[in-house]
Amino acid sequence: MARKDVDAITIDRVHKMASDSKRAMGRNIIAKISSTKDRELIKRNTKALAGTNHAVFQQYPPEIVRQRKELLPTMKKARKDGKKAYISYNKLYIEGRLYTGETGKFGASE
Repeated sequence: MARKDVDAITIDRVHKMASDSKRAMGRNIIAKISSTKDRELIKRNTKALAGTNHAVFQQYPPEIVRQRKELLPTMKKARKDGKKAYISYNKLYIEGRLYTGETGKFGASE
């Protein structure tokens, strides 16, 4: 990222997670970024971290995490079948169409 872009990002709060002795890696750092524009800028630039020991993840509420876990097998199967599939927040899109989960039916494109 360009230095001017990094300097323009507003971070509300930053803290480290508690130590977990079972993990070989260091502690996670949590950053609260209120600006959607800044958050999206960071997400777009995470590819630069490939091959390093660093990663960026979006933190979701427990209910959303549960929904995403339920959609994961369907997404993996679609990808295995050669289809473009991704999860956005708590919704699964296959070939650009919203997957509703009702016996493989699709909703309207959003």
